[in-house]
Amino acid sequence: MRQSRESVYPMPAPYVVVHAGAGFHSTDRERERAYKNVVANACKRAMEVLLADSHAAVQSRAVIAAREAVRYMEDSPITNAGRGSNLTLEGSVECDAAVMTDCGDFGAVGAVEGVNNPIDGACEVMNYGANRELSVGRIAPLLLVGNGAAKFCHDRGVNMLPEGSSHITEEALERWNRYRSWIETDQSNNSRKRMRSPSKERDSHLMDTVGAIVVDAEGNMAAAVSSGGIAMKHSGRVGEAACYGSGVWAQTDQRDSDQWSRVGCSVSGTGEQIMRTLFARDLSRLVLDSSKEDQAQKPSAIRRFFRTQFLNSKELKNYSDRLAGCILVTHTHIADTSSPQSLGEVWYAHTTPSMCIAYFSATQNRPKAVMSRLDPQDRDGIRICGVPL
Repeated sequence: MRQSRESVYPMPAPYVVVHAGAGFHSTDRERERAYKNVVANACKRAMEVLLADSHAAVQSRAVIAAREAVRYMEDSPITNAGRGSNLTLEGSVECDAAVMTDCGDFGAVGAVEGVNNPIDGACEVMNYGANRELSVGRIAPLLLVGNGAAKFCHDRGVNMLPEGSSHITEEALERWNRYRSWIETDQSNNSRKRMRSPSKERDSHLMDTVGAIVVDAEGNMAAAVSSGGIAMKHSGRVGEAACYGSGVWAQTDQRDSDQWSRVGCSVSGTGEQIMRTLFARDLSRLVLDSSKEDQAQKPSAIRRFFRTQFLNSKELKNYSDRLAGCILVTHTHIADTSSPQSLGEVWYAHTTPSMCIAYFSATQNRPKAVMSRLDPQDRDGIRICGVPL
């Protein structure tokens, strides 16, 4: 008799959750199907790692699976990460990426060029600094940027782009030329009436970030994020995808030997707004704190954070549109001699018109991909959905 996956993986089964950004996804059916295929396939790639017979001892299976999911999305030309990323004002691609474990390990690269998969660079920075004492009391970095990040990646054996190649796609270059013409016309007019800005265009490629959260069979959690940044950004700009506490977070709260809670978060949206509010860290901690007494408080906590600490934040007073979205994974374990409980949930929320996500548990036959769209009936202009694992 064939053994079910539920019996092979009792509480929790390995699972992965990914997103392809919060922004303005096209309503064209073929385009939407393409995005959903990307996130579903990213889940499959991660699950292959989670169910493999062996893995490298240097990293947890969760880290490797999160990296593989993000790699897949970076390699897709329809996401704003790696290949197909938005271009800078100068017409180049500069990427940000970060990874974090629930043990607190973190690594990131920012405004980096020439790295084939930026998430590999972030993982290498994390590995370099984890449990490492450098000579003469030096401190290992959390974040490396620009040429220094590229050199570090090259020297550490991270796969670089072949000479003469780049992450620039024809579609990205076409958008850049269009935006540049707007800027030049706007500057030459020198009028009070502003031209339509790239950040306002309903363009699927203006999504800010892709990301993944993974929990493996050993209970390890990893969260990852990667981004090409906002369109027409200044060269050297670093967004939330590389900043500690902003674009990604993972944490375990050990209350006692019989009870613990874990949370992972990956964020997308307008980077400057996300950085000002330390979005990933503060949302994760609020959800952890609110669920200590009552697990049912999680959706209320998510809504409260979006409303009070983002949409109505004093830190964002100079911004008219406040755009963000996230995936959030919570997992609570309560060991009781009579009835142990292990409760896992996937949450996704956004203030943007749309957000593309997918989730896949080892108890499922296939990933579930969703194009979440903001509805006029959504309270406070926030779309919040939860799914049990």
